[in-house]
Amino acid sequence: MQNASNEILPETFVVHSVFRHAANLMADSHWISVLNSPEEGPYRIFLPISDMRKVFKVHERCLLRGAILYIGKQKFDICMPSAGVPLGEFRFVVQTIQRVCSYIGAQNKLGGDDMLWDAIRLRLDCVFSALSVAASQEQLCEAVSRTIGLGRGLSPDADDVLYGAIAAFQALGSKSAQSLANAVLGNNLDKTTQVAKHAYIFATRRLYPRRIHALFEAMEGQNWQEIQASLAAIAEFGASSGRAMLLGIQRALQEFVSD
Repeated sequence: MQNASNEILPETFVVHSVFRHAANLMADSHWISVLNSPEEGPYRIFLPISDMRKVFKVHERCLLRGAILYIGKQKFDICMPSAGVPLGEFRFVVQTIQRVCSYIGAQNKLGGDDMLWDAIRLRLDCVFSALSVAASQEQLCEAVSRTIGLGRGLSPDADDVLYGAIAAFQALGSKSAQSLANAVLGNNLDKTTQVAKHAYIFATRRLYPRRIHALFEAMEGQNWQEIQASLAAIAEFGASSGRAMLLGIQRALQEFVSD
């Protein structure tokens, strides 16, 4: 079976996690999100069901055959999951970058006085310091190794930050994107969750949800209203994942401007 990117998909998936608005299906090397609202992005299926918890159960097996998804005795017609369009490179005006960074800083108070977030920020400082001073890849890998998997949630907080940073570095055309991605993939993926692992794999292929693309497109067009809307849309990812991604985007943009 092949998707729109001509990549062969497995037939059998296991339900990894279920929420009201989404269910995540996992195979050994693939991850598909089933959403109840249409959204472009890597391997996302639109299934118009008001509450996914009424259909999917954790650890249940599903079959994906052609354009039909079988769940127990039920079957649903779907659009074949697409990997999405790879993220391109953009040209940003410095003033726009600075304004976006200031806006994220003012709006995004993630963590507060939480001691765990204090620890995460210290580890992240080491990662970005290693990137900014052109440390060796080995030193960067060591800093990432101490950071990856740190935090709460299906995708740990620190991983969401690193994921956002990789996306921003890629959009900027910065060599830090590949350095950071290599450090994450360098024997570190087993230290985090399956959700974060697959997100990182998609990131190395430059595959992101549509709202990530929309932010960088709006920044390139210097359309502040669209920028604000895109930032708000990203912030809505998960319980705190989106806000952590924005911190990563902010850090990457700041590093780029300071260079």
